[in-house]
Amino acid sequence: MFNKKIDNFEIFRYNDYSPITINNKHYNINQQPYLDVVLTDKCNRKCKFCIADLVDKKENCNADVFEKQIVYAIKNFGVRELLLVGGEPTISQGLFPLLNSLVPNYNDELKKICITTNGDKLTNEKFRTRLFEYVTHVNLSLMHTSIQRQVDIANKDTFITIEQLKEIYAAAKKQKVELRINANIFKENLDGYQEVMEFYNTVKDYCDSVKFSPLLKVDNFSVVNKVTKFVKDNILSDKVYETLFNNIEAAYCKYAIVRNPLTFGFVEYRMICMDTPIILNYNHRGMMADKAKRGYINGIKLLTNGNLSLSWNKEDESKVIRFAKDL
Repeated sequence: MFNKKIDNFEIFRYNDYSPITINNKHYNINQQPYLDVVLTDKCNRKCKFCIADLVDKKENCNADVFEKQIVYAIKNFGVRELLLVGGEPTISQGLFPLLNSLVPNYNDELKKICITTNGDKLTNEKFRTRLFEYVTHVNLSLMHTSIQRQVDIANKDTFITIEQLKEIYAAAKKQKVELRINANIFKENLDGYQEVMEFYNTVKDYCDSVKFSPLLKVDNFSVVNKVTKFVKDNILSDKVYETLFNNIEAAYCKYAIVRNPLTFGFVEYRMICMDTPIILNYNHRGMMADKAKRGYINGIKLLTNGNLSLSWNKEDESKVIRFAKDL
């Protein structure tokens, strides 16, 4: 019987909104927004589909500035969840100084501290043990179980083996950290029903959930409002994603399926409630961009330049809530 807390899988969000005005523009912001904390624009991989690679100026966070901005977001916007991202957040020198300062002092306010990582540094036992002392959730980006496919996608001789995944998961369970595997679907990568099922059955015993997502379509809240050639060439059509996801749901029709069209305020997620749930990200429908264009904000961004913003785009000062220079 499926008895895990739904909230562990980021399915449901508090979706009441309050009006807010930023630089004379009116928005509706979630009363408990999550905060994306971009620790660095740098990465130790060169993945072909990564939108962060579009950033020209590669910066690292200033831990002191970041702490002040995070505390401001907690006190003024009701932030209760942090998502540490990059680039690759585990290579940021500000990672542990920031966590060491935040966790002891704001443990009551922060319900979740998540990190999205390619997992390279989690293969180091000492590093992951230290990291798991602070975070509550880890989103491990694993595009394929084949070592060669991982190397091809990352454009670098780096990969996670199944044996290493087992070790990471065992460590996470020991320290009561939830581990989710994030996999993107695109041409020649998990783009068929059999490939998805094989991937899921290989990893399901070594994680708490598996999320399948399409490649992202950008909008004016993205890192930059343009699409890479790789995404243009390899993103699947809405119809193909829809058919694939429907086939996955049909295969597990005996299990309950939780549907929530308001995940993050604008993306439909569906969760198949097995022991290791499958989460299907229906963002290929373009709901994220549509909701953002209409002024609904469910997350705030803390960018590497220290600005609190509604947008991932460091160049767009019209959406900055609080400048680092004003601290």
